[in-house]
This record gives sequence, C-alpha cells and structure tokens, in this order.
Amino acid sequence: MIYRITPHRSSVNMKTILTRLKSIKWLALIILLVAAGYWVLDYRQFSTNIRDDKAVKENPMLLTAPVMTDYKNETLNFKLIADKAHVFEEKKQTLLFNLTAYLYEDDGVNLSARIVADQGEYLNKTELLRLWGKVRVELKEGQKLFTEELFVDRKKDLIYNTVKVKAISDSDIVNAASLNYRIKKGILLLRKPRATFKL
Repeated sequence: MIYRITPHRSSVNMKTILTRLKSIKWLALIILLVAAGYWVLDYRQFSTNIRDDKAVKENPMLLTAPVMTDYKNETLNFKLIADKAHVFEEKKQTLLFNLTAYLYEDDGVNLSARIVADQGEYLNKTELLRLWGKVRVELKEGQKLFTEELFVDRKKDLIYNTVKVKAISDSDIVNAASLNYRIKKGILLLRKPRATFKL
C-alpha cells in the first residue's frame, strides 16, 4: 500500500494568512511613517524658528496685512507692514510673514533704514525684532545689506547680526562675518570684511 501525504488545506491557508499579515504590518508602518512626516512638516511650517516652544501651544490671533507703528514724542519712529501675522498675546510675541520695517530719523519723515524680510518675530516686551530668510536692508547712507538673519534692537537703537552679510555700495562690495549698525548715528561696523572694488 502506498500512502500519499498531501498538505492539509488549513495549513496552506495559514501560510497565506501569515504572509498577508506581514504585508499588512509593513503597509501600516509605511502609512504611519508618511502620516507622521506630513504632521512634522506641517508643524514645522507653522513653528519655524519660534524661540519659545510654549508659544506654539497657545492659539494665535491671525491678522492679515497688519501695520504696526510707534511714535515717540508725537513723531513717527517705527513702522512695520506684513502680509500676515500670528499674535501670541500671553507671550507678547508676534510672528510676521513677508514684512517691511521702516526706521525713521528723529524728524519722523526721513528714513534711517528700510528692511525687507521673509519672516520675523517681534517681542513686545524687549522691543526686539528678529528677521530671517532673505533679509535686505537699505541704509540712509546708500548701502544695501543682504543677509539671512538680522536683529533690530529698538531700545539700544541698533541693527546687528552674527551671520554672513554682503554690503553693496556705489564703489565696492564687501563680504563680512557679521554687522553692527548704530541707527541714529549712521555708523556701520563689519566684522572680518573682504572688499571688492568696482572700477
């Protein structure tokens, strides 16, 4: 007598089921990773370069085309215009997008500096404006400055940064490690400058 051994149908189905379960686990893991990636990217888009993580937890007041002005002795001293802003009232912090800042002379008419930036953060308490992205500055003396990050300290009457900057004037181009500009005095200091002269 010859006995023929054939696999039981349930054992074949069990192998198929186990293979499918492994595939489902991998598919679920991939979907989870993709969803986490989208969540992280969306979160980063909102909170890019926010200095205080607690500000993210607060729901901001959203403003479209805001204009901020500041007067000293009834004379215009500072004006800021942005495409949109997120205002965090508890932290006294405002995030700004596509903004232009105007710093005025004591007469309130003539400009000391005009600054354009992709994004910014204004801290009401310290009157510090931090700008990043493509930052361009036009000074009253005619120089144009290009950098990726800039600080405007209104209490100290100072514009400064600690990253590379390019300064362009009518006669030369200077690349430097950082800048320091006294707004009212009109004094620009560049650290480690390398100049190219136009002939």
